Amino acid sequence: MQIRNKEIMSLHAALRSVANINENAKFSYAVAKNMRKFETIVKAMGLKRVPDTPEFEEYEKFRIELCEQYAKKDENKNPVIQENNYVIEDKIGFGEDTEDLKTDHPVAIQQLKELEETNKAILEIFIEVEPHMVCMVDLPSKISANQINAIVFMISDFDN
Repeated sequence: MQIRNKEIMSLHAALRSVANINENAKFSYAVAKNMRKFETIVKAMGLKRVPDTPEFEEYEKFRIELCEQYAKKDENKNPVIQENNYVIEDKIGFGEDTEDLKTDHPVAIQQLKELEETNKAILEIFIEVEPHMVCMVDLPSKISANQINAIVFMISDFDN
């Protein structure tokens, strides 16, 4: 089947959501086989979260310092972090200083924009992938309709 890389990312997440359903060996095998196949594809995409450059490392160092400066502090005077994000108290001051930081580091900001564009282009590429199929009768009894909908790409009406 022809599919975009971004859909591979979504399907890979869907497979992870059913990976712990261990009621049927054929189903578990198909999920594991597809997970390995999709993991290989995801790694080959080469997506990066941030540029790996000295300019961006310097920008990121200063950005983290700003986050820590403006973050709410706990009883030990450490910055409060929730869901991997600093809890910012003074959002206006933080926003102004962040804009100044971006102005002071235009090369790093341009590198980040270019990386985001590259990642977006990679995610739009179509590839050919043949998932390992599992027959409808081999689906676990404790699988929800939402879970089935997420992995419908690998379900066939007939035994393989």
